This record gives sequence, C-alpha cells and structure tokens, in this order.
Amino acid sequence: MKPLALLFADLTKYTGLIALGFALIVNCWRLALARAEQKMANSAFATLALQTRLGQLSAELRDLETCPSYARSFKVQAASLAYDGLLAEACKRAGISPDPQLPCQDLERLRKERALSAAGWSW
Repeated sequence: MKPLALLFADLTKYTGLIALGFALIVNCWRLALARAEQKMANSAFATLALQTRLGQLSAELRDLETCPSYARSFKVQAASLAYDGLLAEACKRAGISPDPQLPCQDLERLRKERALSAAGWSW
C-alpha cells in the first residue's frame, strides 16, 4: 500500500495528460457541431437552389410547349428529362419514397409534384 503522498504525486503526474485529453475531446465535439451546422446551412441553400432550378425548368417547358421553334420536340424532351431528374432529387431530399414506376411518365411526374407540394415545396 502506497502512502497518500505518493498516490497524490502519481495523480499530479498525469493531470496534464488528463487535461489535454479533455481539451481534445471538447475541441472534437465543437468541430463536429460546427460541421453539422455547416451541413445544415448548405442543405438549406441547396434545397433553395433546387427549387429555383425546378421553377426555371418548369417555365422553360411551358414556353417550349406554346412556342414553335426549330427542333422543338428535342428541346422539350431534353427539358423534360432534366425536370424529371430534378424532381427525383427533390423527392430524395424531401424524404418522399419512390413508388413503383407508373405506366405513364406524366402520371409519375404529377405524383411527385403533388407529393412535393404536400411536403411544402414550391417552385
């Protein structure tokens, strides 16, 4: 059995290491919180950018449907594919589970738009 003075001397020998370890843990925790806050901020801006792009593509599709132009069908097809891709990304970001493909792409697009609108999205 060691005398109390020796036990106290052993304890003070490791106090610096304990304090360093505690400071390291606290700094790692602060770094993790800062990263989580940054991720949330980036997520909000990414969602806003996605909604903005959905609105732009929606307007472009409306314009292409009414305006006769050279190679209109190809432009409509390209814009529709881009719009469907953004809708799928928006559904994933909003947590909307994908249903089995409907027989018509227009019905699937309408289902996704309604689900996003119900989730509070607007574009």
